Amino acid sequence: MKNLTFLAGCLFILALLLQAVSGPVSLLAQEVNVCPRTGHDPILTESLSCSYHANGRLERENPIENGKSEGLTKTYYENGELESEIPYQDGQAEGLGKFYTDNGRLESEVLYNAGKREGITKTYYESGALKGEKAYKNGKVEGLAKSYYENGKLESEVPYKNDQREGLGKFYYESGKLEFEIPYQDDKPESPGNGKPGWYRVYIEDMGSIDLPPTMEVQGGLFKKVFDEIIESHGIVVSKFLAQPKGLNEWTEDGFNRFVQVMVDSELGKLGDFEQLNFNIHEYKKSDIAEFDAIAKEQIQQRLLFAFPKLGLGEVKLIEWHPLKLESINGMSCFHISYIWQRNHNPSILVHLYHFPNNDRLHKLMLSCLVSDSDYWQADFAEILKSFRIYNQ
Repeated sequence: MKNLTFLAGCLFILALLLQAVSGPVSLLAQEVNVCPRTGHDPILTESLSCSYHANGRLERENPIENGKSEGLTKTYYENGELESEIPYQDGQAEGLGKFYTDNGRLESEVLYNAGKREGITKTYYESGALKGEKAYKNGKVEGLAKSYYENGKLESEVPYKNDQREGLGKFYYESGKLEFEIPYQDDKPESPGNGKPGWYRVYIEDMGSIDLPPTMEVQGGLFKKVFDEIIESHGIVVSKFLAQPKGLNEWTEDGFNRFVQVMVDSELGKLGDFEQLNFNIHEYKKSDIAEFDAIAKEQIQQRLLFAFPKLGLGEVKLIEWHPLKLESINGMSCFHISYIWQRNHNPSILVHLYHFPNNDRLHKLMLSCLVSDSDYWQADFAEILKSFRIYNQ
């Protein structure tokens, strides 16, 4: 009797063990064509491999033939949404691969040949509009890489050779007009003509051009959107053009290490409201210049007193004023104003403001930085000013 009881107990335990392993063992022993949507242990058969996230949802589904990937391989996010689907042939990616965001939106499409990118790779906005396209050859970017505004208009076109930027890159305003050009060699920007490496030329819509150093960038992207919304919400007109420390557009730490701005704007009037662009600066008397100086100082003080507090900047005051000068820059006559201002107890800021009258409009160029950084930016400011051109005379 004891032997029978012992034998029955052993058989019961064996049955439990067999039941515990029957799931994985049966999947390993038989062919399956579709991975279960949930699981924990990886599954591998002669025709399929499956892996799972820690939360039990399917992570990867990979068809197999003769020990190699064959067919459409799919990957999934932890929330269950499809992440990618890439066709394979004889173990290598072949055909059109698609990649998605974790909310199910198509993010990019990639063409493959023998495991490498080949042909046009496309990226898309959240709306589904085309965002960019790059041509690949044997896994490397070759030819023009293009980006688009969400409305479909061309934003930029940059030539590539052997996976590196090579040639003249062009960047456009949303209106379609050229904004700036950057010549590239060996994937690095070339000088626009001043002999300094990394400098590039920016074209300002309906005005002219200006050169910028590699330490600065044209304000754009999400940073510009947030900046403009703050400005406009307080009734202040957004500038036509603004350059800032490189890295701010990407919200990197380097972008916040120094303060510098290059701002360009225009004030429109009627024909004859302003002097000619190349007016004779020597025709004005000292008394005229003194009068201009007083008017300019009053305008700046009013701006500091009223415009800046609108932005919630607190107390703003004029610390130092340098008398107005009449100057000729690149054959263009201008009024040069310079001053230092301070917000609360923050570091003071040096401003150089140049007004270029031009028949029916007044062009304004402003260079500003922290007073403590003025030596650092002095040479760059001189080159920027030397490069400034106004075309619509």
